[in-house]
Amino acid sequence: MEFDLTGMTIYNMFGLTILRRNNYTSEWEDLEDIAGVVKNYEGNSIVFSNIPYFSSGSRDEAISEYVPAGGEDALLPVTLSSFTATLQEKIPVLLWTTMSENGNSGWNIYRNTEEDINSSQKINAEIISGAGSSSNATNYRFEDQYEVVGEQKYYYWLESVSYSGDTDKFGPIALQIPGGDDGQSPDVPLTYGLLGNYPNPFNPQTTISFCLESPGQVKVDIFNLKGQKVRELCNREISDSEVDQVINLVWDGNDSQGRLVSSGIYFAVMNYANTVETGKMILLK
Repeated sequence: MEFDLTGMTIYNMFGLTILRRNNYTSEWEDLEDIAGVVKNYEGNSIVFSNIPYFSSGSRDEAISEYVPAGGEDALLPVTLSSFTATLQEKIPVLLWTTMSENGNSGWNIYRNTEEDINSSQKINAEIISGAGSSSNATNYRFEDQYEVVGEQKYYYWLESVSYSGDTDKFGPIALQIPGGDDGQSPDVPLTYGLLGNYPNPFNPQTTISFCLESPGQVKVDIFNLKGQKVRELCNREISDSEVDQVINLVWDGNDSQGRLVSSGIYFAVMNYANTVETGKMILLK
């Protein structure tokens, strides 16, 4: 098995390794830790040989996912371009965008009423799936379902988790909960474009959100890993009254023929004003 590194930004190629797993819920394992596996460097490639199948011994069980993972400073870190919070229908919503990710398995969210991460609490039940290794912008959205109190300020942190288990934290950002019953926070900057989907991974359905700063025609489609169009979710004009509002689209995991699609990775692709934005989604069964 050969892994070509052409086009990847590698600080230390000799600190790079490869992880594998046989499904989205199993643990990652380092190929170099598997007995009998041999690792060699050939030009701009890493070559692994003698890779065994999974313990069942069945060839059908050998369908695997492989990702590069680095030792210290092996890959570029996650590049975070924005991290904001807003109150939508009395629920805190976190929005963040990365410009690039390398070996990012996913995210954790921490919250506190004090600006102290050491005493904060993790509020996501399961890790929020990351983009892995990507040089494209990725948008994320997370709803804080825990109770919030009026006139209280809450601090949030992001924690990125690499495939090799390394972590990096971003923040904090603060969200002031207003008093009274207006249910909205004042003067919170909006994030425009495709805001990601929640939950992710999902089963059986997920909500895809976007927000526009001007009216116009919007088209949102679902594609599979092969680039085949699976479903059209939205193709309409966004009116003046819908500008600056978060618009939610629900995908039930069915294709355009009403058939439930198989587990795997899918992409929500939004076309708007001569721009294209993409979000990765994982359907688990």
